[in-house]
Amino acid sequence: MINPISHSPMRKLELRADKLWSQVIYAVFAGHCAKCKSMYGVSPHHVVKRRNKQLRHEVYNGMLHCPVCHRWAEDYPVEYLKWMEEKFPDHYAWHMDNRNRPVTMRYKHALAEKIDELKHVKKQLEEL
Repeated sequence: MINPISHSPMRKLELRADKLWSQVIYAVFAGHCAKCKSMYGVSPHHVVKRRNKQLRHEVYNGMLHCPVCHRWAEDYPVEYLKWMEEKFPDHYAWHMDNRNRPVTMRYKHALAEKIDELKHVKKQLEEL
């Protein structure tokens, strides 16, 4: 019988990158919702949907939001991008430059590199 908890090596890399990415996003926003500054129930939000594996773990693709602001971001993407342009111009500029970026690297290789990059960013944020 196959153990439903076991994961392929690729899935393990994805889960590791997901965890590191989330930790970095929490650190970038100091545990506060980027929009309302609440600390209640915050979780990372992917500006470009996480199914886009090429951009899934990019730091600028993440914002931290409380449940209310997260729902607003999902339900009103045009208004969300206008808000992001005003409040987080670097994130907005990254989004506009990368939202249609073609896949250029093999995903497994890119994921291993992204994990190393996220570890480095996390370490830098912890030293602040």
